[in-house]
Amino acid sequence: MKTAMMTTLLVMAPVFGFAAEGAHEHNLQEACKAECPAAKTEDEAHKCMEGVVKKKKEDRKFRKSDCFSAFKEHEKHEKAEGHNH
Repeated sequence: MKTAMMTTLLVMAPVFGFAAEGAHEHNLQEACKAECPAAKTEDEAHKCMEGVVKKKKEDRKFRKSDCFSAFKEHEKHEKAEGHNH
């Protein structure tokens, strides 16, 4: 029984990793729809948000938004994983 469970977990681990990556991509793009409505991909949303963050760097309300949080999380992910666009 333990062997079967361990095998299942080992087989499913990569699936969960891909799901988490997909969720990450979806979060940036969805969270920043208002700021970057034309962005269709994570890459487009990230490039757009770089400009938006520069323009709104003094806007306290923006810095507390879900979009800004998603952008910062994406930046953190890029540094940690070496995942650059």
